[in-house]
Amino acid sequence: MKLKAVIFLLCYFTCSILLAQSIDSLNSIVSKKQLNEGTVKAHYLLAKIYTDKLDSTNAVDNYLAGIALSKKANLFLWAGYGYNELGYLFELMNENNTALNYYYQAIKNGKQHNLYTSIGRAYSNIGFVKKNQGKFDQAILNYDSSITFYKLANHASEIANNMGNQAVLFQQLGNREKALKAFQTQLSIYDTLTNGERKKATPILNIGRIYLDQNNHDIAIKYFNESLLLSQKYKLLSAELLAQNNLGVAYFNKKEYTKAIEYIEKTILIAKKVGDKKQELEATTNLGACYAQLNEDEKALTYYKKSEKRLLELNDFQGLITNNINQSSTYGKLKKFPESIEYGKKALSYINNYQGSIQYKQNAYETIANVYKEIGNLKAAFEYQDSQIMARNAFLNETGNAALIELQTKYETSKKEYRINLLSKADSINSLKIFNQLLQIDKQKLALTTQQLEIRNQDLQLAEDSIVLLSKNQIINQKEAFAQQQQQKLELLSQQQQIQALELKQKNTLMYGLAVLVGLLCIGGFLFFRYKQAQQKALLQQKLLEQEKQATINILAAEEKERQRIATDLHDGVGQILTATWLNLQQINEEAQKENAPNKNFIERTFNLMDEGCKEVRSVSHNMMPNALLKKGLVDAVREFIQQINARQTQINLQTQGLQKSLPNHVEAVLYRVIQESVNNVIKHAQASRLDISINQEETGELDVLIEDNGKGFNVQEALKKDGIGLANIKSRIEYLKGTVDWDSNTNNGTLVAIHIPASNE
Repeated sequence: MKLKAVIFLLCYFTCSILLAQSIDSLNSIVSKKQLNEGTVKAHYLLAKIYTDKLDSTNAVDNYLAGIALSKKANLFLWAGYGYNELGYLFELMNENNTALNYYYQAIKNGKQHNLYTSIGRAYSNIGFVKKNQGKFDQAILNYDSSITFYKLANHASEIANNMGNQAVLFQQLGNREKALKAFQTQLSIYDTLTNGERKKATPILNIGRIYLDQNNHDIAIKYFNESLLLSQKYKLLSAELLAQNNLGVAYFNKKEYTKAIEYIEKTILIAKKVGDKKQELEATTNLGACYAQLNEDEKALTYYKKSEKRLLELNDFQGLITNNINQSSTYGKLKKFPESIEYGKKALSYINNYQGSIQYKQNAYETIANVYKEIGNLKAAFEYQDSQIMARNAFLNETGNAALIELQTKYETSKKEYRINLLSKADSINSLKIFNQLLQIDKQKLALTTQQLEIRNQDLQLAEDSIVLLSKNQIINQKEAFAQQQQQKLELLSQQQQIQALELKQKNTLMYGLAVLVGLLCIGGFLFFRYKQAQQKALLQQKLLEQEKQATINILAAEEKERQRIATDLHDGVGQILTATWLNLQQINEEAQKENAPNKNFIERTFNLMDEGCKEVRSVSHNMMPNALLKKGLVDAVREFIQQINARQTQINLQTQGLQKSLPNHVEAVLYRVIQESVNNVIKHAQASRLDISINQEETGELDVLIEDNGKGFNVQEALKKDGIGLANIKSRIEYLKGTVDWDSNTNNGTLVAIHIPASNE
């Protein structure tokens, strides 16, 4: 433990020292106040560092300084970036009005200089702020504007993201029709993207959930199955988990419990595989509910027990309340009354200690009362039944449902009649006195309820009067029973009918409670699913990025390996043959010079051609794989390449900064090829007198390459349409490294090629 503590402290102090050095280095750059992109980026990097250190004052100052410098240097793209980042910083500080102001500044800057991506990002950010403020209509309008400008920038993936954001808002506003349309548009965009099909599983699942909310179970199941097939095709376990779970919920709602069990069991298997404990818990609980509906109570108890163990580990007391009520009810169905009472009381304990729902409380009281009734303990049954009535009254008072209040009043009256008729069996005066005492207690409880619930004063008074009248009638009937045996039989028959009616009402009440419980479980499962979706989506995206990165490295490595093989073959194979031939021709030429042969001129020309061929083979071999790139690195390879160029009319300048960190081989190879291609384009087509090459590496590992000439320039869009093979080749290579490349060129205004490579290529 001491060793770990020492290591931790060493790491902490090392990071602190490196951070301080980074800040000092960046401050050294900005202190020079040079009007260039490097200084702007230094300001922005400082702002990010201060943001991480929660130093908002210095962060804001550096963002503002970077924006001001960008405008002076005509770096308007970086100005838009600064406005967006500054707005996000104020958003983090919950200063939404200030954040919106900077987003609008980004839009103004972008419209002045046709920076469509910057404008699209700003509108999307505004939509997010409006959404958090609860202004859904305004958020939707801003997402619309973001989509418009991303279309101008031809940024399909961001268009799809904004369509998804709109769809979620339409769902929250209850406009399912527009939500469906937005999700469907998102799907159509994915159809146009490379590997877009693998992204369709989530929006298809969301469409299914819209139909599930509308109780269109068959349509919902169709979409869930489609999402399931896509997730299985591309081995997207997280998406498959959600699809299986939603299929189980849909079949449960359709009351096809056997089918629901099939999908829920698959959900549990996948949840275990990906380590999703909460999803596994939810599915286990749902499985118990399915078996309970199929009256397979022993199996239901098995899964309820598993759920209870996990809930205890998580200290999920609200979940334990539902679980214990389910177990109490199931034990009651199995005639295991002691266990039923035990779990019912445990549920009440959780409710009282952790403020459980009043509705759960009345369910627990009712379950225990029914058990005491079954075992013949009528006094305990009456006590828990009274507690259940009070809990239900409180619940009805909270909801303000007048129809349910009236139904409860009738139920109370029927319950009193049932109690009176049960006690009418007793033929002793003591039984009648006990009944009268209980009746007086009931009157006192009803009077107390009347004071607490003023809105029910009149109904409760009528109920109390009715109970008194029934009591008097019952006493008269009891006295007449000794003289009229026939009347007693009629009363017994009436009593049996009332008992049957009350039992029917109790069954209906139980079914209502179970229906409410199942509904709450479904809602809870859905809300939990929505929470897990965001979490699983982030993990999935991370895995995809790692796979794409490795694939890119393999492609580039294979390409460079093939170049190296060809270069070696040219040098060691063809080069050696040409060299040997050149030596033979030299000997023949020397003999021809001595002998003054008639074919002397022909031999000299042949010798010169062979000499040129050898030089050309060496040049091609060097271009395919320069030794400087293999031995010394990118900068020396570029410098050697520039020195070999025979461009008398063009002055070439190379400037480097940073590059203390070594770059991976595939990154150096790609950048060398891109710089080589760009320089050749300038020499061949630009008619430039000056060419500046800048290679800068930041402390964070990010790399920037600028290639600028003062030549005649060209129209980038037309070049991409007419030919664009060379430009497309450069763009595809940079995108392999997750970087960006931009051409800024107009006729007679020169050309600037800006390349940015993130540090993630390490």
